[in-house]
Amino acid sequence: MWAYLGLLSLGALLWWQIHFRWAGRWKGKDVLAPGADARVRALFVKNKDTLVALEFGCEVPTHLRFELKRETGVDRFFKWVGLAVERQFGQSKFDQLVYVASNDDYFVKQFSENKIIVEAATRLFDTEDPICVLKKVVCANGHLYARLTTQNLFKREEDEKHLVQSALALSGHLLVIANEVRDSKAPPQGVGARDPYLLRGIVLLSISAAMAFHGSAFLMRSYFFEDQFLIDTWRIVTLSLLTAVAILAVLVAANLLLLARSARAHLVLLELLLVGSFGAFTSSAAELRDANIEWDTAPPTELTPVVQHKSISTSRRSTSYYVHIPDWDHPNRSEKIRVSSSFYKQVQIGDRLLVDQYPGYFGARWARVTGARAPAEIPAN
Repeated sequence: MWAYLGLLSLGALLWWQIHFRWAGRWKGKDVLAPGADARVRALFVKNKDTLVALEFGCEVPTHLRFELKRETGVDRFFKWVGLAVERQFGQSKFDQLVYVASNDDYFVKQFSENKIIVEAATRLFDTEDPICVLKKVVCANGHLYARLTTQNLFKREEDEKHLVQSALALSGHLLVIANEVRDSKAPPQGVGARDPYLLRGIVLLSISAAMAFHGSAFLMRSYFFEDQFLIDTWRIVTLSLLTAVAILAVLVAANLLLLARSARAHLVLLELLLVGSFGAFTSSAAELRDANIEWDTAPPTELTPVVQHKSISTSRRSTSYYVHIPDWDHPNRSEKIRVSSSFYKQVQIGDRLLVDQYPGYFGARWARVTGARAPAEIPAN
């Protein structure tokens, strides 16, 4: 059941990712600071209680979609090898500072000739701040927003104040760009028709993200809510690695085929290599593990290993209970099995676990604990 449910959930996650990346709207609603321009809203991006980034922006018409990012050595390398082709604005300082991640010829033509927007964008990115750095400016689905991050490895409270101050100083330049976007005429064709690479990139990124969400969720489910466990874990790991390599190769080939010589080619490729590789492996591991168990129709072998030891592992968020038994392949070693708290309290050292062992559909042995008995209750063979 879980193997098929996993595939269905992967399809649902893929649909949600495509919809979110294509039609999702920026969520900035907070006031940037007391007394700030009311047109500018903010989104405070936090990791637990630490502010790691600040996004600030405003509403604009929906007929344009583009991304401006700070150009890096990675961008220049991929332009040099010919994988990425960026539309140049013909302004030397702007072209050196800013990477235009768009293949919309209408946008490039209209705004490369607009000195006001070029100057405002240049000023946004041409800042020498030892703490904050403007990462990108995005226009999508009726919002124009910029993302500020700190350059410190360890976040400090004073960095949060500096982020807000920097956003206040830069918001004027962002509003200048927003005004020019509002004054631009909407072309007859939609964004997808003007930039055919946009949807292709979204689909590829959605596949990698959906696999990452799916794999993480299903592996965590197997850890917390299953009474079944793998014995030959490395066999599933090996099969998962081979499957992940094949999936990643297909995604990279699709990227080269569908996005080569576009402005987004290397950006999508790098995310596929990072998020996609993780997603391909975790999704493969989750599906292969479940299929190995659910498709196994062989009769079990009944085992009664003795409980050698009990232990408890406690973290900030959870407590795990373990019983230790002899290792399957190395009796001189110990193997710990995660059990429920009620079972942990019930079983005693010296008791024998009742374990059903199965060969596994893919040859990876797995087992299920069915109970425990005192040694005197185990019938002699």
